[in-house]
Amino acid sequence: MWDAETLAPIKYLRQFESYQPVRSIKFSPDSKFVGFGVYPDDLYVYETVNFLLNKYDGSTYGFGFVTSDFIAIGNGKIDPPELNLVNLHTDQIIYTINNTGASAVHNRANNTMVVIYGNLYCYDFEKILSGASIMAEIPNPFTVEFTNNTLLIKNHNFTSVQATGRIADINGKIIRHFELNTSTSEIRIPIKLLSGTYFLHIKDGSKEYVSKICVVN
Repeated sequence: MWDAETLAPIKYLRQFESYQPVRSIKFSPDSKFVGFGVYPDDLYVYETVNFLLNKYDGSTYGFGFVTSDFIAIGNGKIDPPELNLVNLHTDQIIYTINNTGASAVHNRANNTMVVIYGNLYCYDFEKILSGASIMAEIPNPFTVEFTNNTLLIKNHNFTSVQATGRIADINGKIIRHFELNTSTSEIRIPIKLLSGTYFLHIKDGSKEYVSKICVVN
């Protein structure tokens, strides 16, 4: 590790063989972690506070930090290729994608995980964290509209008589919790929202759904 301004050495981390060049260096958004992608398929993640090795992976095709808590590790050499989203603090794999083995980055503007692997893929990060389906062929059993300071949930097909919901902003801050009376065909929730992007989470029994709401006042 070197100081970016003075180029003075900070800490000796590791020595690699001459045929093992460092192909990529990436920092987590809060700069608490730094990852080194070393040829041919090694990944070393260090903590920048104490310079300790946090994680090693010997089968990495690409990697990228997704927020400051998760790292996406892809292996494009297996069939089918695989990308795992791993919790940096617990080393737990929280999500797996089986059609890509590349790296991923976090798009904070709309809270998505963007993957480039031949094609461009964009995954709803809120749905990944909540465990809700992100596949287009499994649509939410309802439609959502926001008009005149009222959130409308229509055409729903909930299985529970009393479902629960919450609205969060793009940073994950909970704006409001509420209960849904599913006995009516149209559910109205009076709420004032500023212009921006929000996420509606609905828990219907054991299932949870997430819908994105764009508010323009």
